[in-house]
Amino acid sequence: MAGNTGPTSPAGKAKASRNALKHGLRASKWLSPEEQLDFETLAADLHAEYQPSTATQRILVERIAMCMSKLRRLHTIEDALFHKARIAATEVHAKFHLQASGITNEQAQASAMPGLKQMDVLVRYQTTLDRQLSKSIGELMVLKANEVPMLSASSDPADSNG
Repeated sequence: MAGNTGPTSPAGKAKASRNALKHGLRASKWLSPEEQLDFETLAADLHAEYQPSTATQRILVERIAMCMSKLRRLHTIEDALFHKARIAATEVHAKFHLQASGITNEQAQASAMPGLKQMDVLVRYQTTLDRQLSKSIGELMVLKANEVPMLSASSDPADSNG
């Protein structure tokens, strides 16, 4: 008897491809159509701002755009986790009749927190992305600052004696 070979239908394969997706920050197709448009706009704005003139500079501008997009997604995930926690707090408030104990629904919602493990993961990703963003911007600024001296150093010395 042969073992299960996995899903065979296109819908089943598409669903199975998302099995290991836990938070959406490292997904290969991590941008929704709206996020893709935002990313392209951001990338174009960054290209206009930094005007990369080498392949390395273009890579750094792309990395900056990716970091910023992932940080935006992190904020969206964090908002969703807090929203989910507030809904759960409302349900607990209603189920256990906490109004009778003097706790209002608004107080229950205000004290709602997502799981600490989830928040810890988000904070670690945010820290990593913040560092990568700062490093990429710094590297790009160094390359841009050294760009002009490199060009003038390659000019004809006879031009400066004139």
